[in-house]
Amino acid sequence: MLNDEVSARDYWETRVTVHRPIDGGVDILRAFSCEIELATDDERAGAFISGWIGWNVSDEDIADAADAISTDASGLGAIAAEIRDSHPDHWVDSVLLIDRMFLHESKRGKRLTRLLIEEVVAFFRLDPYSTAITLQPEPQAKSGGPLPDGAERDAALASLQSAYTSSGLSPWNGSPIWWRPFPPYDLEGLR
Repeated sequence: MLNDEVSARDYWETRVTVHRPIDGGVDILRAFSCEIELATDDERAGAFISGWIGWNVSDEDIADAADAISTDASGLGAIAAEIRDSHPDHWVDSVLLIDRMFLHESKRGKRLTRLLIEEVVAFFRLDPYSTAITLQPEPQAKSGGPLPDGAERDAALASLQSAYTSSGLSPWNGSPIWWRPFPPYDLEGLR
């Protein structure tokens, strides 16, 4: 059960930095980093999300712009372009490519992933009905960086994928890239 105290946005402090394009992205995609402080009466804990955002991209080559940035951005951008192109019933004019997401251990297991993503969407005033959101689960070592291949990584990846699934995210057509399906879903709980 999601703790109402944790999910109440009145307790969240959000700070975002958007970076000027200096390498790649041809000014279609801009790097961003977002810190969200989740405060309750008992504790303060944080979340961190970073990646790239693109506005007014309905006619842009998202995949090429992402490929010009990095390998990580390339996969996310290619899937965002596929999502846009395979949903002609949605006018997709924004993309949110999430490269990294960290949630303090004390807040894990509370189904906050989607709420954190929706906080970023709301902060940037993106339309949830016309924004393609992609991310790739990659378990991280406590010391930083991805976990090496093996049983520990496999277990951590399964746990992360389970958290994404319970937050309403889905893998895109069998790829390792996940996406946030377009509404309708329960937006009422996000307010």
